[in-house]
Parts: sequence; structure tokens; C-alpha cells
Amino acid sequence: SSGHQWGMLAVERMSFFALQDKTLRLLAIIAGHMGDLLSHKQSVPHIIGEDVQQFHLNLQRSLHDKTHFDVPALVIGFTVNASDPGVQVVQLIKRMRRGLDCILERREDDYIYLWLLLPLTDEMGYEGYRQRLELFCHQELGKSITEFDVAIHIHALQDQQTLISFLQEQKEDGEQMVGFTSVTA
Repeated sequence: SSGHQWGMLAVERMSFFALQDKTLRLLAIIAGHMGDLLSHKQSVPHIIGEDVQQFHLNLQRSLHDKTHFDVPALVIGFTVNASDPGVQVVQLIKRMRRGLDCILERREDDYIYLWLLLPLTDEMGYEGYRQRLELFCHQELGKSITEFDVAIHIHALQDQQTLISFLQEQKEDGEQMVGFTSVTA
């Protein structure tokens, strides 16, 4: 992890037929995640909050998995009016979070900025997420998400520079998000 060897992953038994590029790639991804867990506190400055550290760590890992193993991931930015229905939309998005998903929330003026990292998710996976979000909005809030004051920005991870450009284009979070992208760089 981050060019430092923390340990070794040993496979004691494996069927000969399982010895394929796909299986080796999965083992490399698992080993990378284990290394990240071991080196987590050393890889992110301690001056930023725990939520930013977790988001940063998972974003770095997803970017590495995309560039080295072509494993997809998406970053979704939600800009939500901080009024009562907007807060309900944010709570709904948080409840929909899957185990691997990572959320970073910031409030500024009259808006809530919510960044959602969806590892192992491509554009087709996003379409399923969007449909579930629409369904839950109708069921719990009685309206479509488009009827609320919510802007949604989607970015499929490709490389570090396009990610930084995407985050800088979405400057709703001001200097903090720009500072976050410089940490990512």
C-alpha cells in the first residue's frame, strides 16, 4: 500500500482452474484494501476530520483500483437546499448507502453538499441506484427527486487529473473541497 510492504497474502489452496487473471486481480485488490487499513492513519494528514480522512482513503483506493485493475467507481455530488424537505432527501440518501459506499457531507450557507463514492459501480450500476433513489423518494417523501431543490453531478473515475478537475468544477464546497483535491493529488 502506497509503495510500502505491510505484509503478504498467502493462498494455501486454490483450484487450478481458479488461477486466472480475474482471480489474481481480485486478490491484489483485497491485499490493497488490507494494506490501506494498516496504513490508514499515516496516509492522511491528521489536521482534517475523520469523515474527510475516510472519504479520502476510499477515494484513493477506488482511483488506484480503476487505474491499475480497471475496477469501476463513481463519485456523485449532491447539492441540496438545506430546507426541511432537502434535509429529508439527504437523510434518505444516507439510509440508502451500501456497505462499501462512502459519504462526505458539508453544510455551507443554505445548502448541503453531499459527496457519495460508489466503489465497484459503473454507469449501469448508477442507473439502478438512481431508480432506487426515485422509488424511495416517491415512497417516503411523496415526490420525485427532481421536484426537490437538488442538483446531481456524476463522475465515473478514470484518472487522478479528471477526478481533480471534476471536484474543482463542483466548487460548491469552496476552499475546503479544493484543499481536499490537493490532498488527493
